[in-house]
Amino acid sequence: MAGTTTSNTTHVLNDTIIDPTKDRNPSHWLVERDPPPDVHIVYFQNPTIGYSSYDPPKGFTAEELVKFRGAKEARFTFEEAKAVIKLRNEHGTLVVGGEDRYSGLFRV
Repeated sequence: MAGTTTSNTTHVLNDTIIDPTKDRNPSHWLVERDPPPDVHIVYFQNPTIGYSSYDPPKGFTAEELVKFRGAKEARFTFEEAKAVIKLRNEHGTLVVGGEDRYSGLFRV
């Protein structure tokens, strides 16, 4: 792994430890929805720091997530932001594949 120290805000993506709180600028973050039929699935990206995941970045509140670029266009609401944070905290990293992607995990 590129780094060996993790904290409560780090994610491990492709064997690399990334701390999303290193870049709190909402204009550097992007929220998108997967294409149909998976439009209920939300995707988070920050190319500046190499973050790309279905998991909302740790260390950000629901209020901050809805300020990310693309959130309004993706109709990513405050209630949905709270729900994806809760899912991540309760169930850990989201792995969506196969039939799971049709389950409506992010519908509020």
